[in-house]
Formats: sequence, C-alpha cells, structure tokens
Amino acid sequence: MKIGICDDSVNDMKQIKETCTECLKNECENIEIITFSSAEEFLESDKIIDILILDIEMDGMSGIELKNYLQRKEIKTMIIFVTDHDELVLSAFGMNVFGFAMKKMINNQLPVILKSAISVLNQYIMIDGIDSRNIIYIKAERIYSNCFLADGSNKLLRTSLNTMESKLDSVGFIRIHRTYLVNARWIDRILEGEVLIKDKRMPVSTRLQSSVRKEYKEYCEKNARYC
Repeated sequence: MKIGICDDSVNDMKQIKETCTECLKNECENIEIITFSSAEEFLESDKIIDILILDIEMDGMSGIELKNYLQRKEIKTMIIFVTDHDELVLSAFGMNVFGFAMKKMINNQLPVILKSAISVLNQYIMIDGIDSRNIIYIKAERIYSNCFLADGSNKLLRTSLNTMESKLDSVGFIRIHRTYLVNARWIDRILEGEVLIKDKRMPVSTRLQSSVRKEYKEYCEKNARYC
C-alpha cells in the first residue's frame, strides 16, 4: 500500500509524515510513504497512490483542484484533506474524499482517519471476478443482477439481488429499493426519496428511507467519512 503526502509546507509535511510513521509503526502491512511538494509533482509522478493526505491550500494547483482532476479522471486514490481553515471544508467534498483533519490537531485526528481509510481499502470481496469496491450499484433484472462498475461497464450475473445483498452487506452495500443495491462508498448524497451517485438519481422506497439513512450514517461514522 502506498500513502502519499502532498503539502507545499516543508514543516507541515515533516509533521504529517512523522505522525503517519508513528501511527503505522505496528501495522503488519507493507506500507510506503511518498511525499510530494505540489499537486503538479504528484501528477507528474508515475506512482499509484492508494491514500493521499492532501493540503487544501497550496501554491499553483490547489488541493481542491487536484481532487476535482482525479475525480474527473475517475482515479480511485482515496483523499484525506488537511487544512488550517475549516471554512474550506465544504468546498472540498467529493467522491474520493474520505475525511478531513485540522493541522493544529493533526496528531490526534489524522491517525484515526488514516487507520479507518486503510481498513476500508482492505474491506472487499471478489464476486465472479469483480472487486466489490469497483461496483457502484446493482440493479435487479428478473433472475439476474446487473452490476454497474466504476469504469462505466456493467456485468450481468445470474444471481438474485437478495443473494447479492447477503454477500455484500459486510462491505458497505445498502439496499435502497427492491430493485437497487448501492455501494455506500460511492454515494454522493441522500436526498428525499433518492440517492445521488455520480449524477445518477436512484429511488429509495418509502419503507426503506429511514433504514437507508441510518445505515449510511453508520457507514460514515465507521469509516470516518462525512455524510
């Protein structure tokens, strides 16, 4: 697993790296920490970064602009924003944004969020050769389940949606309708009677509205994510 730190402040980067190193010293996984002094340097790198700890405000391309670029390109790097300015948090939300840490509280907040992010990345199952993390949502089509994937493709499986629900419940999938099962990690917003994922609106059945909000809230709390 590769963890990137992108910050144009040498002192802040040093503190963040020390915090990460201390936080991960007892982890059994092979984790590499890579630093970048700008968003431009990050984009020029050929490294595939799993988790990026990203400063919101930087000279040149900002952290928010980098987040937007990665989102447009559908690059799955998970982002943890760090900032001195909590008023910028609302503008930093996005599909791949896992959490936020204030720099003045970095030693307390970042370890909790980072460990949760690593836990989420390690929580997946394979179904018919499909990584569950790449399934955005599943739609029931008679005796089949149609899996719609992050790369824009879809795969039809001869499996009922009820069976898919039981298999995927432990990795963050939520039943929102008799014909829809969605991956909570891809949810952008829950609206009145609808779930919004990548500009697609999917119906939430009346009887499930309360449970959908509850399950999504629990998912967010478990994974240090803002709902």
